[in-house]
Amino acid sequence: MKKMMRLTVLSLVTLLSLSGLIGCSSNSAETTTSNKQETAKESTEKTTKTSKLRVELLDFGDLPASEGTIDNNRWTKYVKEEALKFGVDVEFLVVPRNQESDKINVLMASGSAPDLIMTYDRNLFLNYAKMGGLTDLTPYMDKEGANIKKYFGDEFLKYGQVDGKQFSIPARRASYATNGAFIRKDWLDQLKLPVPQTIEEFYNTLKAFKDNAEALGTKDVIPMGMIPLGGTYNGMNVALEAFAKTPTDEEIASVPIFLREGALDGLKFMNKLYHEGLLNKEFGLDSNGQKIKEQYANNQVGFVANHSSYPWLDLSISTLRSKAPEADYVAFPGVKNKSGEIVMQQGLEIGFYNMVPKTSKNPEAAVKYLDWFVNEGGSKLFYGFEGEHYEMKDGKMVVIDPAHNAKTLKLGGWLATVYNMTADKDPAKQRELLKNRITGKDGESYLAGIQTFEKAGKRQVVFNAVPDMQIKYGTALTKLTNDSLTQIMMATPDKVESQYKKFVDEYMSAGGKDVMDEAKRLYAEMKK
Repeated sequence: MKKMMRLTVLSLVTLLSLSGLIGCSSNSAETTTSNKQETAKESTEKTTKTSKLRVELLDFGDLPASEGTIDNNRWTKYVKEEALKFGVDVEFLVVPRNQESDKINVLMASGSAPDLIMTYDRNLFLNYAKMGGLTDLTPYMDKEGANIKKYFGDEFLKYGQVDGKQFSIPARRASYATNGAFIRKDWLDQLKLPVPQTIEEFYNTLKAFKDNAEALGTKDVIPMGMIPLGGTYNGMNVALEAFAKTPTDEEIASVPIFLREGALDGLKFMNKLYHEGLLNKEFGLDSNGQKIKEQYANNQVGFVANHSSYPWLDLSISTLRSKAPEADYVAFPGVKNKSGEIVMQQGLEIGFYNMVPKTSKNPEAAVKYLDWFVNEGGSKLFYGFEGEHYEMKDGKMVVIDPAHNAKTLKLGGWLATVYNMTADKDPAKQRELLKNRITGKDGESYLAGIQTFEKAGKRQVVFNAVPDMQIKYGTALTKLTNDSLTQIMMATPDKVESQYKKFVDEYMSAGGKDVMDEAKRLYAEMKK
């Protein structure tokens, strides 16, 4: 494959498989907001010009009530006060995370989009760039975006370019291992079982969890905790990977995992788990994943899959350990496939796509605002302040009070949209700081998990052209896929094969064939 950084479009399998980027969990940083309004006012007076900047703010629905509202809390106040010092008057527009793409489409169509919008959806970014809906930020990068250019580098910034123009400033992740799966290590140890290496061992392990619930100190055990299909990595992927061969780069680029050889066997396996009570039967209705979080905290769940920090950052490990003090999860990259290898779909080092609509009157202010996060703002938003949230020991950041941080560092990182996972100018340090997001041995486990997932990871393949067919059909195909595969896993066993065949036929006729043919063509052109 030619150099990755020439590439500008996500592969079909990334866009239509069930292991999207989400992953997206991020520990926030906090500060006391003792900076008085007078300080901000005085700084503003020293600034020759103040530009109004409306900024999209994603609402993940998990901000503690004690911290205020999503657009009025210690962190939004901190950002506003600091931005005034460099001449930017910030106003936030709240958008629910699960309505991100739809809301952006409505705002863009009405001409009322804020000055800075963001999305995880690469196709959304590419489509608006292609249609002329975004501002080319190239003229502002040398001055207003100097830190972005210096620390992110030209090669990384190419992910936000179309035809050599900077239509987006992408967020830099600390790792491309965005997806993760985890299994209860303490339960394995108690039952004297190894981490499963084959699909048979995986099944037997789940069965053992269910059959030994009382000995494990729980009841109503859920051996495999499933989240709803769509948008992120899922337990179903473990089964689909197990019954397939290791995919080639072309297959990764052009054939969704649920259409590869062995997919039907993988779905039959999941159907078997469903009917034997080895996974949570309400997973298809748990739209925001809240139910599985409660079951996890209640010491019921043996296996979970989502993003690479899921057990520690999204789920309540402290609540779980109040019920089961020895509870511990270990990274589980899957089991050996038909090629005898353990592989796991992964993403890229890209998080948000930060974009400025063509209608914005303040593109300079938008770039200046993002540049501030790279220069100084990002680290404070992620990690808080020395003396309150952490202390330095032997040159390393050590959390002072995990409970305080868990409560107060919820939102900051989502505001620093040039970073995902952790913040630091130096990519190597940004990665090392991963373990500082989580205290104690869990931080070490998290970093070890990232390394495990990278070792097994099959990275996304991207192309150097806009996938018109994917843009045209992608949304409808994704909904069809999520709905159909959920129904197949819950169907009576004798209906699985016929329902799968029906789904494949519908998928192909609904534009899937056109999308796959285009992806194969783009891959071939890239390889020339």
